[in-house]
Amino acid sequence: MSSSDYIKNVNSIIELGLLPRDQRFTPITVTTTAVVADASVAIPVTALGGAIPTGASLKFGTVTVVTSAAAAIGATSLAVTATSGAIASGATASYPLLYVLQGGNNIDINQATQSVDTSSYGIGLAVDMAKVSAAFKTSVSGIVHKNDPCISAILLIAGGNGVDGDREVAFRITLGDGRQYSGAALIENLKLSAPVRDILKYSFDLSGVGATTSTDPS
Repeated sequence: MSSSDYIKNVNSIIELGLLPRDQRFTPITVTTTAVVADASVAIPVTALGGAIPTGASLKFGTVTVVTSAAAAIGATSLAVTATSGAIASGATASYPLLYVLQGGNNIDINQATQSVDTSSYGIGLAVDMAKVSAAFKTSVSGIVHKNDPCISAILLIAGGNGVDGDREVAFRITLGDGRQYSGAALIENLKLSAPVRDILKYSFDLSGVGATTSTDPS
């Protein structure tokens, strides 16, 4: 086998966003279908895969817009406050607003399952089992970068012990071959490590809640 036959995991991306309380959903990708001029109050988009409420922030490249009305699943237009710049056709944004975690250098994805013994009389030495749960859990570690908004706006809030320490987050993990995992999760076991003569590092677990969506490389 040649080196091209292996998946080089050098461009993996971890994106996290804070979910509204009492709402759980997979990140929604919004794609424009036409050029949007500066100061526009409506954005044409491909049919939405989920509902987006009033006041939601969406970032298309360098342009951030705020919805001025709720948009239902399947909607092909977003009402927004006047845009602060032009947006290209085919530009994408995510709801909730996802931040790319900087400095990540290890991702361990674990599909933890729980099974119970359903053996009964008459099967001899054989064992019957039934799977009763399957939990998505990911351990992440990396190096803290200065002014990383994902750490300040997501990890330290949803992973701390303050009033929002129990907030669920939306996540999207893209591996080196383009394979994606997305869904909702709790941030658990957040750790910042600061040994002498070293650099600040982080580690945490993403414990999936609800169903996790996986997408194979295209």
